[in-house]
Amino acid sequence: MKNTIAAFATTATLALALTAPAASAMEQELNMITGALFNTLSNAGLPTDVIQELSLAEIAEIQLTLHGGDGEGEKMRTIRNILARHQ
Repeated sequence: MKNTIAAFATTATLALALTAPAASAMEQELNMITGALFNTLSNAGLPTDVIQELSLAEIAEIQLTLHGGDGEGEKMRTIRNILARHQ
């Protein structure tokens, strides 16, 4: 029984140790994307105070909008609508 508990504990520890670097890398990537989004919104004169409330899907939607083929006015309207969900 003690060997079984020790085996489970070892397995759980190894699982956490292996997933921690991946989670850290994902967090760093999200921070980079969020930082770039902050700079873009700030430069465009758009509010930046709700960035931390945006979902990953909303951040992706904003990024796709920024790099899409719409005109600047349409891009800004779409982004304002996304940001307005959190104001």
